[in-house]
Amino acid sequence: MQMARWLGHVAQFSLFLALTGLLLPAEETGRRRISLEEARRLVYILVKEHNRNAEVSRIKDPYDTAFYYFEVIVSNPVASPVIGHYAVNPWNADVWNPASCELVTLPSITRLQERLRKKLRLTEKDYMMFRTKKPQCFGN
Repeated sequence: MQMARWLGHVAQFSLFLALTGLLLPAEETGRRRISLEEARRLVYILVKEHNRNAEVSRIKDPYDTAFYYFEVIVSNPVASPVIGHYAVNPWNADVWNPASCELVTLPSITRLQERLRKKLRLTEKDYMMFRTKKPQCFGN
């Protein structure tokens, strides 16, 4: 009887560990991600200084479903309304320019990125691991 009770406690504790992500490696537990709206907000903050009326629209990349991709459009009667594309890493809130395959590091988004990373409870090690993940780039 004691053994059955002990095994029951072990099973409950193992379930607790699995549900909280403490039992399995981070990537296997469905690690927390920022939302689509939070990613869109990062891109909007990035472009709003020079393009207050910019429209940030989600686009899907069939070859890279891990990142959030966005197209930025402004009203322009004489040229293309598309002024840029951005990819957001949902695990660490990094913003990339997929045309040049460069990480975008501007003061305008740093504060929100820090808040999002805190919300995700990222350690420095986790952040660096996810920073190595790059979006599908269509430049170079």
